[in-house]
Amino acid sequence: MSGAVSDAIKSAINGTVKDWIDAHPVVFWLVSHPLISLASLLLFIFIILGLFQGLSSFFAGGWLFILQSPVKFMQRVVSVGSKSVSNVGGVAVNSLVSKNPQDKNNSGLQLRGVESNRLESQERLANILGRLEAIREEQNQLLQEASAILGNKFKAE
Repeated sequence: MSGAVSDAIKSAINGTVKDWIDAHPVVFWLVSHPLISLASLLLFIFIILGLFQGLSSFFAGGWLFILQSPVKFMQRVVSVGSKSVSNVGGVAVNSLVSKNPQDKNNSGLQLRGVESNRLESQERLANILGRLEAIREEQNQLLQEASAILGNKFKAE
């Protein structure tokens, strides 16, 4: 009796497996060619890992963009604001100092303001360089005087 039960169970399992393999021939082919199926499995795993790495770098870049964008926006606003304030200030000063009352044209004032800003900045730069040269000369003189005093002090001792 045990042999008959065992054969019935075997035939039931074999029939079920055979039906499933007949319904899925690719799985049967992969089972019958283990080296090719192993290579295919490794290739599939590497493709999936590459996809995950690509997605993670995409999301990391996206988060960096999202987190940095307010800071970059504020930097641009401040830089544009400071440039526009300096330009408006130069035009306003030039219009107040204008010696020709008939020059009320805004474009003329703006062009004249830009040109005078360039000339004023060049003159200012020349003054700064002259003062720096004078300070350097004074510093050299003071260093020479200090070294002379220290030299006399060490000679006296």
